[in-house]
Amino acid sequence: MFKVATINLAGMRGSLLTGKASKVGFGADTWFKSEQFDIVAFQETRILSSDVAYLKCLEMLGIQEEDIYLLPDAYKKGHGGVALYLNPKTCKINSIRAQFENETEAEKYCFSGRWLEADIEVAGHALTVISAYFHHADSPTVKLSNGKLISRSISERTMDSKHKFMNITTARMRELINANRELLLLGDVNIAHTELDLKNWRGNKTKAGFLPEERAWLSLWFANSDDDINAIYNNYKKNNIINYTPPKTSQFQQGTLELVDICRQIWGSESIYSWWSNRGHAFDNNSGWRIDYQIATPKLAAYATTARVCKQEAYDKRWSDHAPVVVEFE
Repeated sequence: MFKVATINLAGMRGSLLTGKASKVGFGADTWFKSEQFDIVAFQETRILSSDVAYLKCLEMLGIQEEDIYLLPDAYKKGHGGVALYLNPKTCKINSIRAQFENETEAEKYCFSGRWLEADIEVAGHALTVISAYFHHADSPTVKLSNGKLISRSISERTMDSKHKFMNITTARMRELINANRELLLLGDVNIAHTELDLKNWRGNKTKAGFLPEERAWLSLWFANSDDDINAIYNNYKKNNIINYTPPKTSQFQQGTLELVDICRQIWGSESIYSWWSNRGHAFDNNSGWRIDYQIATPKLAAYATTARVCKQEAYDKRWSDHAPVVVEFE
């Protein structure tokens, strides 16, 4: 058996050192130390390995520096970033890499998206595990604090950037699958796939994170979507809701990746969320989104036995606006 978690920290410092919950004993370390994990993927670490606070954070988590791999944001200090903790007692690491850092025009294509992958062996399984962060794009329907709608040019730039990152990561997963690698993708995708994955889906049809052309990528990833690919691709090419056409891609013409959304496989039609807005009473009313995923190739997904979200007990005990997603494999 091995246990895997993914969590968007919304800042390693805040979740462990400076946040309101962490200051009164309800930081991320309390959750992390409550269980024995083999693999943990972190997103939005918002920290550099050279920061003095980084070693303090690792000390609180009880992690040795050599057992965690940090990939900070490439262009904005204090933003984004991912990390991958691999338990040295149970995981053998064969290689680890930041796949896209040397891409031509990396800034244009990767933007704030982060992708850290490792080839490992755990509990008799050889697999490639990935900690990924797919940044949130902007929809033209978003209102700013002054009540005005966000600039159309800004929203299109952020959405273009996200689709380009979705494109290169989809191509990378297809490459790994074609090489017969067992794949485990962990991370914050910032997309709710279906109406089951967010409470207020009717009110979010024109909002980034639930737009048809974003959801189309997840349908492309997951198994049993072939019958819908033509309709999905038409939506991708031209979304009449906000009149936006994403960048061109050939990925939709190459067939689905046949990956498995592990939580949906286990939960069926049950709606369980992993992110709640800090606005209003979203957390208390459980008006959330499921945007944090554990996704695997079918053979590996077949070993998954339980999936759960570790939602904090109360709003004032939240150390992130996300909650960990934990899956156990036999």
